[in-house]
Parts: sequence; structure tokens; C-alpha cells
Amino acid sequence: MEGTTAANFTFTSDKQWLLHGFVYVSDGATLTIEPGTVIKGDKNSKGTLIIQRGAKIHAEGSSSQPIVFTSNQAAGSRD
Repeated sequence: MEGTTAANFTFTSDKQWLLHGFVYVSDGATLTIEPGTVIKGDKNSKGTLIIQRGAKIHAEGSSSQPIVFTSNQAAGSRD
């Protein structure tokens, strides 16, 4: 995913999500993140999720279905 969204959007747990560059959720929009979802930031483009003022994020993971934010950089890599 990349760019800006002004529409309500859901990160579903049936796939891994990759953020390219700065990803903005705009005023009035709601981002929902399902339990068990994995969201990765692209290392090269500095993948970042930004919830702007007036936007909302709804994310409720659990110990058995955590929401994970991580990098797409290979484990052990120092590039």
C-alpha cells in the first residue's frame, strides 16, 4: 500500500501488508486492522503508517492473534 487514503479501509489478516513510503490515513477516514494481521514497512522507501489528525485507527489484537508491525528487511541483514 502507498499514498493517501481518505476512504475507510481494512488491513485484513488473510495476507501480509507492505507499506511503501509514507502511507497516510486522512481526516475523516478510519483504518481497521484485523487481529492477526502482519504489516511490514519497506526498508528502501522507509515504509511508514501515518494516522492524520481527525482520522481513526481501530486495531484490537490479542495474545493469540497479535497485530504485528515489522520491517521487510531480511532477518540478520544490516543493509
